[in-house]
Amino acid sequence: MRTRRDQVQAYRFVTRRIVSALLSGDPETSNLPMRRLGMAVFGSVIAAAVVLGGAGAYGQLTGNAAPLEPNTLVIERETGATYVYLDDGQLYPTLNYASARLILNTADPQIRTMSQASIRDRPRGRTVGIVGAPDAVPDRKSLTGLPWSVCDVPDPADPRRSSTRVVIDRPLPGGASLGDRAVLVSVDGERHLLTGDARLQVVGGDPAIAALRMAGAATLTVGQQLVNAVPAGPALRKPAIAGEDESSTAQVGGEPARIGQVFRAAGRHYVLTREGLASIGEPSALLLLSDGGSVTDITPDQAGRLLTEERVEEAGMPQALPALYPVRAGQTVLCATYRAGAGGGPPTTTLEVFDRAPAELTATQAGPVPVRQGSRDAVRTADGVLLPGGKGVLVQAAPGAGESGTAAPGSTVYLISAQGVRYPLGTRSGDAMTALGYGGVTPLAVPASLLALIPTGPTLEREDALSFFEPGAKGSSAAPAPPRPTASSTPSATPSATPSATTGSASPNAGG
Repeated sequence: MRTRRDQVQAYRFVTRRIVSALLSGDPETSNLPMRRLGMAVFGSVIAAAVVLGGAGAYGQLTGNAAPLEPNTLVIERETGATYVYLDDGQLYPTLNYASARLILNTADPQIRTMSQASIRDRPRGRTVGIVGAPDAVPDRKSLTGLPWSVCDVPDPADPRRSSTRVVIDRPLPGGASLGDRAVLVSVDGERHLLTGDARLQVVGGDPAIAALRMAGAATLTVGQQLVNAVPAGPALRKPAIAGEDESSTAQVGGEPARIGQVFRAAGRHYVLTREGLASIGEPSALLLLSDGGSVTDITPDQAGRLLTEERVEEAGMPQALPALYPVRAGQTVLCATYRAGAGGGPPTTTLEVFDRAPAELTATQAGPVPVRQGSRDAVRTADGVLLPGGKGVLVQAAPGAGESGTAAPGSTVYLISAQGVRYPLGTRSGDAMTALGYGGVTPLAVPASLLALIPTGPTLEREDALSFFEPGAKGSSAAPAPPRPTASSTPSATPSATPSATTGSASPNAGG
C-alpha cells in the first residue's frame, strides 16, 4: 500500500466485514448492522412515547371511568372533596375525610382518585358526616409522642398578661432546669412556689409570703394552665398544732415551754406538741414563727429526750426553703415538660426556665396553631398547640401525675390532629381506632391535666358519620325518608331504607 490512508481504509474494511459476520452472519452486506439496530431502538422509543402521551391525555380529558366497587372512598382530583360509594350505587358526599373512613369501617379501604368529569353523572346521595371532624387524618407512621411541654409565654407589652402554648414532640432549646431552685408565681390572686418537679400553694397571703422571706421577691404572673400542668405538692401553710399556746407539762432544756413553740437542734427544727418534739422543716418553722415568736436553740441531747414520731406537716413538705430563680417579668418563660424517664424509667414532669422566649413559641408564620375555647371543655384550654408538620397523637389519660406511664383502665382514646384538636374515638357503633387505621397501636399515656389543655372536638363515632348533614338545623325535626346509604366493613351488606328521626339530622341505617 502506498500511503497511510490506504492502510487505514483497508483496516476499516476488514473490521467491518468481521463485525457484519458476527452480528448478521453476512460479511458481504453493505449496510451497517449497528445502524439498523439504533434505528429500531429509536423508533420504538418514539412509538412508546406517543402511546403513553395519548393515554395520559385521554385520562386527563375523560378521567378515571373504571367501574367503582361498593364501599370505596372517592377523592375528587381537582378539589380534594371526599365521597363514599356504597352498596346502593350512589356517591355520598362526606363533610371530611375522617367521616368517610368511619363510614367504610375498615382499616384498609379502597381509595380512588377521580376527576370531576368522571363522577359528574353518577347518582348522588345527600351529604353525610360529622361536623367538625378532621379533614386530615395522620397515618399510623405519623403518630408522635413525648415530650409534651406546657409553656407560659409573657406579653412583652404587659407583663401581667401571658398566653399558654402546648408543644408536642418538639424539644425547646435554651432552657435550664430549675434543679433545687424555685420560682414564685401568681395566678388569679393565688401564689404558688414552683419547684423543679412540684407546685406548692402558698396559703395565708402576704403574711405567709413575708414569713417565708419572699416579700419583695420577683413574681411571675402565669396562667392556670401552666400551674395545673405541674404535679401538686403539699401546700405551704402553717401546721395545725392541737392545744397551741397552752403551757406544756414537759420542760425543754430545763425550762418551761408551751405547745407550738419552735426549737432548733443541730440545724434541724422541731415543734413542741402534747406528745413531745415533732420534727418539721424550715418552711413550717418559719410559718409557725409568723406571729412574732422566735426559735429556741437546744442541744441534740435535749431534743432526743422528748422526740416523738408524730407528724404535724403534710407529706412531701420541703425540709429547706429553696432559693429563688432570678426571673424577669415580661421576659422569663416557664415550661412544664412531661418526658420519658431516663434509662427506660417512668415519665417525669420537670420545670424549665428560659431567660427569653424560644423562637418556636413566638414565630408568627409557622408558630403554634391558635385554638379557641370550646363550650364542650370544662376547663380553659391552651391558647395554642404546636406539633411537627403532618403529625398527630393517639393518646389516653394517665392517672395522677402520669408517673406510671400507663393509661387509666377504661379511659377514652383521643386522636390529636395536626390542628391541635383532640377527638374522642367512639366505640358505640364500631371501632373508630381500626376504621382510621390505628388498629393495634398502643396510645400514649399522659396526665389528665395535660390532656385537658387540648381543645376537644366532636366524638368520632361511626353512627354519627352516617348521619345526613342538615345545614342550619336546630332543635328536633323529623327526618325525611329518601333512600339512605348503607355501609359495611364487607361489600355484602344488605341495603336498608328504613327512616329514622334524630335531633337536627337524619341518620341512615348501616349494615355491618
